[in-house]
Parts: sequence; structure tokens; C-alpha cells
Amino acid sequence: LRSSVCLSAVVDQVLPVYGGEVVVTKVLGLPSYSGRDASVAMSLPATDEPGDAFHLYAADSIDMPAVLPSERSMKCTTTFGDLGIGRKGVSVPVHCPGSCGGTG
Repeated sequence: LRSSVCLSAVVDQVLPVYGGEVVVTKVLGLPSYSGRDASVAMSLPATDEPGDAFHLYAADSIDMPAVLPSERSMKCTTTFGDLGIGRKGVSVPVHCPGSCGGTG
């Protein structure tokens, strides 16, 4: 919860270094992990403590087209690989049908 939102968006290549707008979504994090010193950063152990995680989505930046691409209709079986997203930071608007709850 102490990480910078904007720096995270730039480091994760969701936004260019020039900035822009992001949509932040809070999601369930990992239930536990072991701390580690990686020579450039250190994390503290948090065993069996559920944490929070966040997803960042670009909403507007200099790298995005002036008009968003049209929404693509998905099937319940469409995979992330089927989307054909090449590079990090690219968002694709999709529409999922309401009948996917029991599919898996």
C-alpha cells in the first residue's frame, strides 16, 4: 500500500514517462509470500497474511489513439492469447456475455 501509483504505472509500462490517466482496480492479493533481498530491493515476509493488489489500466495518454477502438465481443471461451495484445500497456475494450458464470 506504500507503492507510488504513478511510478508503478510507468514502470509496468501502462503509461509512458509523460504521464496520463489510469483506472485503478483493487483486487485480492496473494495469500502469502516469503521476503527476499534481491540486491536492489528487499521485501518483508508476510506469511499467510492476505494482502491487497491493484491492477492499472491506461485511460488516456499521449500513446493512445484519439478515439478508442470499438468494443470486441467475446465468447465465454475466448482466452487472453486470443486478444492478440502485443506489448505491455495496451488496453483492449471487450464485452463479455452474461452467460459465462458456469463456464470454465
